[in-house]
Order: sequence, then structure tokens, then C-alpha cells
Amino acid sequence: MNQLATSLLLKAGEVSLALVAADRSLRAARQCEDVLSIAASSRALVHALSRSGRHRRAAGMAARTAAYVSSTAPGRTRAGLVLTGALLLRGAVAAARSDDRDAAFSLLDQAAEAAHRLGEDGGEQGVVFGRTNVALHRISVCTRVGDAGAAVHLAQSVHPARIPYVERRANLHLDLARAHSQRENWVGAVRELRNAERIAPEEVRLRPAVHRIVTDLHGRLPAGRRSAVQDFARRVGVVL
Repeated sequence: MNQLATSLLLKAGEVSLALVAADRSLRAARQCEDVLSIAASSRALVHALSRSGRHRRAAGMAARTAAYVSSTAPGRTRAGLVLTGALLLRGAVAAARSDDRDAAFSLLDQAAEAAHRLGEDGGEQGVVFGRTNVALHRISVCTRVGDAGAAVHLAQSVHPARIPYVERRANLHLDLARAHSQRENWVGAVRELRNAERIAPEEVRLRPAVHRIVTDLHGRLPAGRRSAVQDFARRVGVVL
């Protein structure tokens, strides 16, 4: 219940309350000595910590907890691999946000190993994990650490139509918009923003990260090529 509360609170922008809910969830899991609940609760807390700006702490916690869970018998089950892999992916994004490139890719590699052992994608406690998720997070991390070319290259092996969740498909297009912007491929950046809007219009309109992408792209575009971004900004409510 506290994990669900954490997710809902984060979506509502109530980061402080989300931290409290995630911490309570983890405390309860530890008291029960429930390894899988520890993994799931830690994932929620890592997310909340990163959202609060404590990226390095979040990445460190993900690495430590994943190592502990992996050393236990429940951690080696299918459910354990799903929860541990998802935790590692959260940690990788947090490490990338703290500009710790080595830690980010180390956590991604550990997640890839968990996905390999898992085989096909799996789900547990509302968490879905597998090779597709690892690929999506690797693209996101590459974009965050400035490896735009690697992100675009990796995306060629991902088929958006095979991604089961609309939000994750939209995230892929937003990450690619960032990557194309970094490479000054303005046409590609605008195309990916439009793809994200087409797939998940409400998600795009409400997410602050989208507003930052649009504002950054508008500022970097040559003056004569800003009209497409300005049109997009008006549709999603971004003030330029």
C-alpha cells in the first residue's frame, strides 16, 4: 500500500510525503524480513530520493540493496530477478542524474545480466522488467550523460510498437528528442516530440520534463527554424 502511495504522491508532485511513504514501506518490509518486499520498497524509496535531488544516495542504495537481494534465495527466483533488475534500473538513472557515468553503466550492466537470467520479460508486484526495459533505460542514461549518438543508435533496435505501456513509449520518444537536440538534429528532435504527443498527449502536456525539453530546444534552434517548436509549445501549454 505504501509503495502505491509513493507512486501516486510522486505523480502529484508531493515528494516529501512520497519519501515518508516509501520509508515506512521499507521499514515494514525489513521488520518482516521479506526479501522481495525489501527490493520493491527500496525501488520506491530510490525513486523518491532521486526525485528529491539526492541522486547519489539513491544510486548507492540501489546498488547495495540489489547486491543483498541477489545474495539470498528469494532474490534468485523469477520474482527476485524482476524486482532486483527494476531496482538496478532506477539506480542507473539516479547515477546518471548525479553525473556518475561509471556507476550508471555498471548498474545497467547488472540489470542486463538479471534480464538475461530471467529470459523473457516478467512482472511482479506491479513491476515489469526484462530486456526491453534495460534497452529503454540504457537509451535514457546515454542521453543524460551526453552520449546522444549511442542513444540514437541503440534506439534502432527497439520497436516502439512492442513496448506494452503507452507512458514508456512516450518516454522513448522524449529521450530521442533530447538526443537529437544534443546533436543539433532539429528536425529529428521536433519529430520525436510530435511522436510523444501523438502517443500520450495528456502525459506530454502535464510533465515538467517535457516543458524543459521544449524550452531548451527553442533556445538552441536558429531563429528561422523555431516556428515548429513554437506551434508545439502552444499545443502543450509551454510558455516560451
